[in-house]
Amino acid sequence: MSSRPEDRSSPETSGSPAVSGRAPRIRPGTVAAGWLLALGAALGAAIWLLVPWTSLPTASGAVLHEAFTDAQIARADEFAAEVRPPSYLALGLGLVVVLWLTLTSRGLSLLRRTLRGPRWLHVPQLVVLVSLASWLVTLPVEIWRESVLREWGLSTQAWVPWLLDGLTGLGISTLLTSLGLMVLWWLGRRLPRWWFVPTSLGAIVLTFGLSFAYPVVIEPVFNDFEPMRPGELRTSLLELAERDGVPVDEVLVADASRRTTSLNAYVSGLGATRRIVVYDNLVAEATPEQIEVIVAHELGHADARDVLVGSTLSALGAAAGLTLLWWVLRSRWVRRRGVAGAGDPMAAAVVLGLAAATSLVILPVTNAVSRQVEARADRHALALSGAPETVAEMQQRLALTNLNDLTPPAWSYWLFASHPSAVQRIELAHEYRETQ
Repeated sequence: MSSRPEDRSSPETSGSPAVSGRAPRIRPGTVAAGWLLALGAALGAAIWLLVPWTSLPTASGAVLHEAFTDAQIARADEFAAEVRPPSYLALGLGLVVVLWLTLTSRGLSLLRRTLRGPRWLHVPQLVVLVSLASWLVTLPVEIWRESVLREWGLSTQAWVPWLLDGLTGLGISTLLTSLGLMVLWWLGRRLPRWWFVPTSLGAIVLTFGLSFAYPVVIEPVFNDFEPMRPGELRTSLLELAERDGVPVDEVLVADASRRTTSLNAYVSGLGATRRIVVYDNLVAEATPEQIEVIVAHELGHADARDVLVGSTLSALGAAAGLTLLWWVLRSRWVRRRGVAGAGDPMAAAVVLGLAAATSLVILPVTNAVSRQVEARADRHALALSGAPETVAEMQQRLALTNLNDLTPPAWSYWLFASHPSAVQRIELAHEYRETQ
């Protein structure tokens, strides 16, 4: 053994800073907090910058009674009084069932006892069980609601096709939800401390992908579409789009009349899948001038890229929600219910419950955004058509045909109205006329 002492320099003797020899440890909680802060800031900025926050006109009684007779108002009130109970009861019952099954110890225990087979099959089993339980519990109330729609002439479907539509929608939502939660479970097992990174990024990609694919994958499951037949109407609508500077190759007509007597049109898709769709009963029953102002409204959505705006807000919200979920699934509250983090298949049930509760909590915000977006499209239609009288006339006709609630309670409007009321939309037309 050598008697020569080792050279062990210290910070005091060498004058150099201390070096631990190990890189500083990156804590996932710190990264998650920063990522959530960044997503929250991006979402707030997007809501502020992309949504046209302008004041909507008040629904004055003078305009209400000018546009609608007392008999029409009474009829709309009577229909609303009949359709609200089953609509709200179905929403409430479905939410109670999902929350009890997924967020209570007894509900989770009941679900756990029903699981069979390998663990990777537990996630889709949970989704099917929760979705089917909610659907079955609310089915009698939905039948009640459908009966009201039939009684008032809004629904034209036979009961078997109606039931098949419901089961088809349930199947599609269950399949997509199962796939998403299976990815979450797999990442929770492989990356127990970092799964929020790929899942939040994946949610952004998936949201835009679904917006792109929805018109060509999901919509054809429920409706047939065909290009509007050549003629003066089609020519005038394409000319309207050209004048507006919005590239539209075709206006599609959906066979909506086999389900409803409601008149409607919409825009969906992104990029190559963007489309403007009008209901076939709108084409059959409305005048060409009325159809033009409806399409001018949809062109307003296309011109403002509202589908892209909605996808952006949804993507950022989903990514932020999944990052926040990382903390929730690591919390004592979840572990006391026997769920051991995202890698436990039972976490899928908790996610379903939290998603249901969150969707209701943020509903007033999403509907407030939607009302502003719809009002912007209304203003676009007024400017493009230059026909406020026709716009007001069409809004009146839509309200009467679709049996819109002409005098919605403030709480109902605040919570559930995705569009300005019919009276507000007519007032927008009057305001435009007065400024010309």
